[in-house]
Amino acid sequence: EAVPSFLAKLLRLDPPRRRQVIVEALEATASDAGDPENAPVAYWIHRLSDHFPEDICILAPAFLNLIRLKPTQALFLPAGCLHAYLRGTGIEIMASSDNVLRGGLTSKHVDVDELLKTVSFDPFYLVWASTEESGDLSTDALPWPFQLTEIQRFDRDAYFAAARPPDGSDDAL
Repeated sequence: EAVPSFLAKLLRLDPPRRRQVIVEALEATASDAGDPENAPVAYWIHRLSDHFPEDICILAPAFLNLIRLKPTQALFLPAGCLHAYLRGTGIEIMASSDNVLRGGLTSKHVDVDELLKTVSFDPFYLVWASTEESGDLSTDALPWPFQLTEIQRFDRDAYFAAARPPDGSDDAL
């Protein structure tokens, strides 16, 4: 109950209180803001504030897990897991949907009520995989609830990925 309540209160702060919390967080973390290796939370709060100065979700590094993936590493997050990409290139594979909910760090609309109904606060274990040895992301050995069938790199910043859902149907994810 504490985590959902905290997130709800944070996302619903009135603008003056939100600005005050942001200023206090920036002041409290200022001395460590330049050290991404030893103080990643402070570093990311300040980097995010450069891009989203009025967004309370610049504090997300303080309450979400900071995970650094290296090239060839992959991570599975279940549906409903609040997440953000902070830097680098990633490929996200998800079921086809017109229903993307945002929690913050965006200029787009944030539907707090719908987000809080949808986000899962249940604990789960991260499922990691590395393709460092094989270089093959399409292998059946990856521990995901789907089979990755194809990844194509078109250029430095453009990828196409296809996956088969767990029921084995031909529906692409």
